[in-house]
Amino acid sequence: MTYEMHPRHYRIHWLVAALALILLVTFFPYIFGGKTFLPADLFDTMVAPYNTQYGLPQAQNHYIFDGLAQTYPYKKLTKEALEKGTLAYWNPHILGGYPQYAESLANNFDVFNILLLWFDPIDVIHWETVLELFVAGIGMLLLLKCFGVSPIVNLIFASAYMLNSMFI
Repeated sequence: MTYEMHPRHYRIHWLVAALALILLVTFFPYIFGGKTFLPADLFDTMVAPYNTQYGLPQAQNHYIFDGLAQTYPYKKLTKEALEKGTLAYWNPHILGGYPQYAESLANNFDVFNILLLWFDPIDVIHWETVLELFVAGIGMLLLLKCFGVSPIVNLIFASAYMLNSMFI
């Protein structure tokens, strides 16, 4: 038994625009409202010895701690390396030094790191998140179109896939 894909013939321009609008509405406070994914006060309330002045950690979402303690420093060092025009660089802040490009968590080879040439690392973290979610949504739109899914169902499922918390 073979299955043949029969893609529906409809334009996805309005679906792509709808995905972009959904992302802009969802992340409005971060893109336009001055909010940040990485509040710096989180560091003080969760890490010894800084937290001796505070009670229990008051973090609403402790998962963002990795973003503050790891992603931001990686992006900052990547920005410095790009500004120097180097690709391979040494991170002197980990142990006695560490080859930064050996670390996969830092997203060193993320194409959206090019934004670091023009923007602050915090802003780049915001824009990279939104742009990568947008790319995921477009990929799902195209996949579902190939399976012959109707446009409105395609938009619903591509939006659900795009906003999956696994990606954020």
